[in-house]
Amino acid sequence: MRLILSTRDGLPLSDFFSRQLRGYRQNAGLSQEALAARSGLSTVTISRIECGKTSPYLSTALELAAGLGVSISQLLSGSAYSHPAADYSIQNFHHCVRRYRLVRDWSQRELAARLVDGDPNQVSAVERNEASDVYLSTLGEYADAFGVEPTDLSVRHEPIEQAASPSVQQGIGDDMESRQKPRKI
Repeated sequence: MRLILSTRDGLPLSDFFSRQLRGYRQNAGLSQEALAARSGLSTVTISRIECGKTSPYLSTALELAAGLGVSISQLLSGSAYSHPAADYSIQNFHHCVRRYRLVRDWSQRELAARLVDGDPNQVSAVERNEASDVYLSTLGEYADAFGVEPTDLSVRHEPIEQAASPSVQQGIGDDMESRQKPRKI
């Protein structure tokens, strides 16, 4: 049986997030209805997340964090510290996955074998940013596979290329150049 990422409290990421969300909401003195109004989500959605009945998409988690006036990195880490880059680049999760995979010199198939569904096509879709959104549980799976905290997949690590082999460094460089080239229409 495969274990999904556990947080410092020994909970799967989506359960930890549920507990954090409820705690932050209650500490702010907000009802679920008030948070729903602030975040643009339904009360039912907030209730289902807080009860652990659903794992939210990252975009939903971002909306909830904004409604609470905290950062997504605070909700995901359980820390009062907010990494300033995390909230910006968590939306670039797809790039972080590719970079971590390349630094480890893993193929997409090797990474997929470390995930619950084990589908290399899903890894490819994530890296190409073809998935419309990502569940927190998916973020947890990838973090578990890489042996990092979920927020590590959202923070840009400049030294990451220095730890990579020269061929991997070239691959990362090529990847970054290809994203900067304008496409011909």
